[in-house]
Amino acid sequence: MLLQLHTGTALANKFTKVLEDFGVADKVMAKCLIKQFDVPCKTGSEDQELYTLAEGLDLEDYEAIGTIDANPDVDDTNNSVDEIACMDVEDWANLEQQIQPVRMALTEIHKLAFKIINSSTLLLPAWEAACKEAGLRVRQIPRDVLTRWNSSFDMADFVVDYRVPVNAMTDKRRLGLGDYALNEHEWRVLEQLRDVLAVLKDATLFFLCGMLNLAMVIPAMDYIDEVFTTSMLDHTHFDPAIRATIGLAKKTLNKYYSLTNSSKIYRIAMSK
Repeated sequence: MLLQLHTGTALANKFTKVLEDFGVADKVMAKCLIKQFDVPCKTGSEDQELYTLAEGLDLEDYEAIGTIDANPDVDDTNNSVDEIACMDVEDWANLEQQIQPVRMALTEIHKLAFKIINSSTLLLPAWEAACKEAGLRVRQIPRDVLTRWNSSFDMADFVVDYRVPVNAMTDKRRLGLGDYALNEHEWRVLEQLRDVLAVLKDATLFFLCGMLNLAMVIPAMDYIDEVFTTSMLDHTHFDPAIRATIGLAKKTLNKYYSLTNSSKIYRIAMSK
């Protein structure tokens, strides 16, 4: 019985029934999903039945999925803003050159963290020993994940605090981590990046409080904008790479901020 449930015939019939139950069997997306089960025709009758299910589908329907995102009439449910995508080639190249020290520092930490966590017999024990020698609690370097808020701050904040064991790991030639050693300039960039990103971490924690309303969010955004503006113009304390990075962040923040004017809820809240 268990083997029958996992045959091509059983899977195809179950999937077709689900589509019919939801009334989408004739829709383009349903056809495309069935197409995913298409397998080369074999001698077995079960595989042949599954193959037959996929026959007659218009391949143009399947390929149409790839063009949906490119259609300007389709709403972007994420409403994300990408300032880099709006730049011309020359501006993009200049920005990449300016923020290169920030990118390099983060990349080296990314690779170091990956190496340590994936070497349970050599690097991980050495990291734990280095933390203990520095008098620090044994912790793993946080991962900087694109879809996780404040993960860049968490990683930079951790690495700056754990600078001694990080340097100890990259200084030992026997560990083979010399390529990931940070120079003084990269350490300074990481420290400044942490200081700038701290305002976003604080804002996130503030936004998560239970009594928050729109009238409280706008002043918080104003404060973030003020911090970004001040830091971007501070040639004394901030590295050019950090100021360029802040400039891009400020443009993104301003783009989101400008969208609030089109919100009726925003206008009502701010009028009171």
